[in-house]
Amino acid sequence: MRETLALCRRIRRFSSRPHRTTDAIATGMARSRSARSSTLRDSGHALLTSALAMGIAMCCSIVLARFVQGVTKRAFVSAVAEAAAVGGAVGGRELAEEVAAKNGGDLLDWSIEITDAGFEVEVAVAVDGFLGRARAARSAEPTDSYGQGP
Repeated sequence: MRETLALCRRIRRFSSRPHRTTDAIATGMARSRSARSSTLRDSGHALLTSALAMGIAMCCSIVLARFVQGVTKRAFVSAVAEAAAVGGAVGGRELAEEVAAKNGGDLLDWSIEITDAGFEVEVAVAVDGFLGRARAARSAEPTDSYGQGP
């Protein structure tokens, strides 16, 4: 019983005195409220900033996709022109037109130049509005599979 009375006295003394801990807790709660309200105010800016960043990223990806599409289309047109030039060197204008048509292109120009070593064929091919030019040469003397003469 004495222990209980002593405990009650301690509790009364503790509760009647102002303590730093309760002031610190109250101050901390006030700070957290103001921090919370500033966070709520800043969340609108964060949302706007992230939406703007996503919009810029989407625009950049669209521009990059168009650029890559153009580069690959130009590479494809160049390959079609080279194939048509080789076809023209091997089988003449008819084969060059056929090779270009099978690859989705049109043979715009075909020229042949006779040289001392043989002849060179130059072609111009258009595929989907892109223009490609290429040259191919054929020697007059027969060669083996490694390009070496007799």
